[in-house]
Amino acid sequence: MKKQVTTIGFAALIAVTSVLAGLAQTGRPGGTRGYASDQFEGFDALEEDARILQKTKSFWFSVDAETPAAQLQIAEKNEALGRDRAARKAYEALIREWPTAPEAAQAQYALAQLRERQQKFEKAFDEYQYLITHYAGHCPYQEVLDRQFRIANFLLHNNTSMFGWSLSGMDAIRERFEQIVR
Repeated sequence: MKKQVTTIGFAALIAVTSVLAGLAQTGRPGGTRGYASDQFEGFDALEEDARILQKTKSFWFSVDAETPAAQLQIAEKNEALGRDRAARKAYEALIREWPTAPEAAQAQYALAQLRERQQKFEKAFDEYQYLITHYAGHCPYQEVLDRQFRIANFLLHNNTSMFGWSLSGMDAIRERFEQIVR
């Protein structure tokens, strides 16, 4: 009888130990095993689906032409005349009205370059990211990545106001570099 109690006690001890060891290895509720990056800071953004949504039609960006090609010409003409705001709105209207047209990729690239020329670097970076996300096969991919890297580098090294305070946090800049790598 004593031998049976000892055997049952030993079996219960082994069962409890194996269950606890299994829970200790996973470290996550639900018992699923995670990735090595789950143990370190800075990988939270990877878990979120940061896919950029496609731009939708808007009252603020109305088209001035019947075709995407004609709308692109209007935007390019406005840009050549130095009317940057009108050019930006014309590019945006084309992208939003005809998102699948070949001219939409050209308009998105021109819009990103316009933002970069205006020294609105955060917006330019985001426009380049939109270009890569939605028109990857219709743009100079390597050049766009190079421009994004230069913008992120500029933001990293020129991130102060006239009082020496940081304008945007390092997390935002780090996320931009992560977007380039992805």
